[in-house]
Amino acid sequence: MRADRRGHGGPHGRGTSSLTFVGRRRSRWRLLVVLVALAAVPLAATALSGGGTPRAVADAPDGAPTAPDVTAASEAPQADAEDGVVPDAAEVAGTSPMARVGALELSLPAPAPLVVGYHEAAHVSATGMVPVGTLQDDRNTTRTSLPPDDPAGVAYLVLTSRGRAAGPTSAVDVVLPEGQLLVSPVTGTVVDVRDYQLYGTHADLRIEIVPDLRPDLRLVLIHIDGSRVSVGDRVVGGVTPIAATARTLPFSSHIDRETEPERFPHVHIELQPIDRPRPGDDERPDGTEEDDVVDEAGDE
Repeated sequence: MRADRRGHGGPHGRGTSSLTFVGRRRSRWRLLVVLVALAAVPLAATALSGGGTPRAVADAPDGAPTAPDVTAASEAPQADAEDGVVPDAAEVAGTSPMARVGALELSLPAPAPLVVGYHEAAHVSATGMVPVGTLQDDRNTTRTSLPPDDPAGVAYLVLTSRGRAAGPTSAVDVVLPEGQLLVSPVTGTVVDVRDYQLYGTHADLRIEIVPDLRPDLRLVLIHIDGSRVSVGDRVVGGVTPIAATARTLPFSSHIDRETEPERFPHVHIELQPIDRPRPGDDERPDGTEEDDVVDEAGDE
């Protein structure tokens, strides 16, 4: 069929031919279809994603970094407070177990100790602890009966005897980096927080906690600084902060031999019957030489 080439603009044939007009009209229809399709793309993406506001950041190509998912972080479960105690969010999981006394478990007072060393307590009434972890060295072999290694615990050692009557695992020194926050080793109630004079000479701080599972005992912590608890506070083992840091003593302690020539803060922990003397309160007789005090104080 021949195309109609008659003019549409006057007698001189200056108008546009019918074939050209049809071509232009078809081009306009194609342009309109493209524009409609482009407009429909965001609507389709929204429908496929379940509606709502489109994501502000498009998915990145393979290998490119993506924006963090802040929604997941904001919806993370929060730890429940226990009797007014709100655990630090970074420590909700708790520190590793360190020792046991029957059903009572003691957690580390900080997550990354430099040294954990058991030794004989100054008072014979101190309760023996069963270490939980991996034995590095036993230097009191004539008196120890240690359990099999437990990978759930922490690396530890047993220090040499100082000729005391208390058992070789009746106290433990935990050496920590400077400024390490201390958490409670047990779940229970704070019953004492006080400044005192270590051996009647050196300023120190003591915190005592009665464990829920052993109300007949007091967990005693000394050589600490910056208390964060008060008498009557409830604490959660391995979770609740109780002090700003452990203390570096002004004399060389037995545990310091493990890090010589450097010295670090350490916290001393032991369990005493509820009515027994508090460690660290021993007054030395008049005339005692400072060297003797240091030697006797070296293991608390």
